[in-house]
Amino acid sequence: MVNRITKTLSIVAIICVLFMLTGCRKTLVDTTKNNRFAYICPDPEAKNYSDVAEGIRAGLSDNDTLDVLGSYGDFSIEKAIAHRCVQEGYDGVFLTVFNDEAYASCAEGSIPAIMVKEEPMNIFDDYMRFRVLTSEKSLVIQSLEYLIQQLPEDGSILVYCANDQSVYMERFKACKKAMKKHAETEFIFFSDFTTVSNAVIREDADQLRERVCRESYEKIQKLLSENSDIRGIWTMDEVEAIGAARAVAEAGKEKDVVIATVGWSEELQNLIDEGSVICTATDQNYEIGLKAASMMYHEYGSVKKMFISETIVMEPQLIISNRER
Repeated sequence: MVNRITKTLSIVAIICVLFMLTGCRKTLVDTTKNNRFAYICPDPEAKNYSDVAEGIRAGLSDNDTLDVLGSYGDFSIEKAIAHRCVQEGYDGVFLTVFNDEAYASCAEGSIPAIMVKEEPMNIFDDYMRFRVLTSEKSLVIQSLEYLIQQLPEDGSILVYCANDQSVYMERFKACKKAMKKHAETEFIFFSDFTTVSNAVIREDADQLRERVCRESYEKIQKLLSENSDIRGIWTMDEVEAIGAARAVAEAGKEKDVVIATVGWSEELQNLIDEGSVICTATDQNYEIGLKAASMMYHEYGSVKKMFISETIVMEPQLIISNRER
């Protein structure tokens, strides 16, 4: 009798384990039906965002569809789009710029939202459950290390960190660590977080870029005149690098000063192609899109999806100018 009870309990235990391993596994979306997703980004026509969209589409199942919707840098538009996605019955949303209200709209509507490309501040780590990001530390190290390798022995590097947007604070910290590592290199460190961000001044994306570029040009122009031994310039984002290239060209030092940065735009790519900027480290946008799409179908076991958190960190790519200076 005892053996029969023991045998019965063993069979029940095996069935329970099999049920937990198979029947209770869940994905963020229902893979048995045709799903409709939205990718909300600042500019659907810009190459970096269109590459993400292409990667997402390639990673989705054949019967699932993706709508790419532009917010054009306006948080209120992004929130309204996210709310509309909930109302219209979308099955999931991909967000590029972290907007807590847009994410909250998705959460309240019980549809999964995945953050792609840009990293929110640490205070949101528990709030943003699913993310595919580029390592900010790796971005800095790749571009700054390459600049140091290309620097003439008798020169110093101007490290220009004047962008006040909070998303770049990780780059700022990584930059300081890299400078400590290369104690033998002479650095001129410029940090000025006094500029007013577009969170305070209402600007569209073009106005913001123009302001940051103009301020970078003016400040770097002054720094070049005050420090004749500058042979390298590293900037914390690509817009600042464009301003730096203008300042270097106006000073007639294109052959003497090398510039490196982080980020990508078509204007920056033109400067890399012509040799005005030697390198940039940037996101692998297509691969990020692929990874983000795969997260929608990833199996998470029996835990409720609202309590699951997963972050995939992608290594950046280094784009180097092939043109001789």
